Amino acid sequence: SDKQMAFMARLIAEDFEMNENKAERFVRHTLARQSGGGFIAYVYGFGHSEDLIGQAFKGQRDKVVLGTKAGMTDAKDLIYASVPTVDMRNTIFVRKDDLWSYQGLPSLEQGILGVIRNYNYGSVLDGYIANPKNKTKLAIVSGVDSLDRLLKMLSLGRVKYIIDDQFVTTYRAKAMNLEENIRIEKLVTKVPLYFGFSPKDPKAHYFVAKTNESLIRMRKDGSMQQIFDRYGMACYYCEASATPSLLQKVH
Repeated sequence: SDKQMAFMARLIAEDFEMNENKAERFVRHTLARQSGGGFIAYVYGFGHSEDLIGQAFKGQRDKVVLGTKAGMTDAKDLIYASVPTVDMRNTIFVRKDDLWSYQGLPSLEQGILGVIRNYNYGSVLDGYIANPKNKTKLAIVSGVDSLDRLLKMLSLGRVKYIIDDQFVTTYRAKAMNLEENIRIEKLVTKVPLYFGFSPKDPKAHYFVAKTNESLIRMRKDGSMQQIFDRYGMACYYCEASATPSLLQKVH
């Protein structure tokens, strides 16, 4: 499944002793019981997982469809669809009883910010996280359960705020029964995400055209909203979007 493929890519990226042979055995074992599709992500090792998984599929690329979550600045040589799929909405969350408000980077000095190692939060926040002077103001976690751990830390008051994608964090908070404990404070960056295809694939431009066509149709006929409805989310690109919950409201 896609979830297992992402889990596998995360493990490959974070195993610093992982080599091509180990990755190939890992991939083949994992996919032996899976369908021919899945997704990985640039942030799972900044391209390391893609390199190793790509090598593992050498000679049988026609048997599997791989997608990687990346921004255009991460993979500039890909051929991208022109219609965005969703937005990456990097959002600051705080405890519901916390009256703190985000007023730019200086306001982060009031507590500990929880982040995930090697994630991209936008140039401004990435610069803050990378600055050695802010080391004592950060709680940096890693691993396949990173976001869940951050949500627990926030709920317990071990960090004052966390930042991650609005949709993913809202969904995980609900699944962990923490939805009533936290609130959205500020949408910091919003970046549209697009499907991208390898320029080496002779069907790349065909896939781009079909992707654009399908996304437009799904927005109009309600099928995309139905996907979002499964997770209790508002589809901001859909023509008839559901009303966001209190947790989802952004000011």
